[in-house]
Amino acid sequence: MIQRILVRTSVGLFTFLIGMIISPVRWDCHGIVHGRLFDGGGGFTSISCTASNSRWLATSTEGYPTITKASQVFENRISKAVTLIERNQKSDQKGKRIGPRAVTISVNPENGEQFASVFWLDEKVIISIESTSLRYALESERRQDR
Repeated sequence: MIQRILVRTSVGLFTFLIGMIISPVRWDCHGIVHGRLFDGGGGFTSISCTASNSRWLATSTEGYPTITKASQVFENRISKAVTLIERNQKSDQKGKRIGPRAVTISVNPENGEQFASVFWLDEKVIISIESTSLRYALESERRQDR
């Protein structure tokens, strides 16, 4: 199950990278990071990119040991957001329900910069896309959905 989700996410990340390479805005991606979460979670992967117009975008996948823990982290992210833009259900291309989805605006505590987050829960995994541009975050989500 987790392996299926990680494979899908890897394909999504690869599609994202290709899309970023051929888009008019030039992206510099800083590699893929993977490791273990230290807040009771499992493995994670993340890729961070900076655009030629100084915007940044990061895509990550976090695995948790239980659906309850993943749901708890999901709800915690929503509660910490400055603005909740959308909260709905994520579905795949065939219309099959994946899980809850949220779009938020949050503030980076280190520099006070606002950023947009699009994230959803797929059983025990949280997939998230964060960017200083809401448009870039939503566009990246659409590219992953293809």
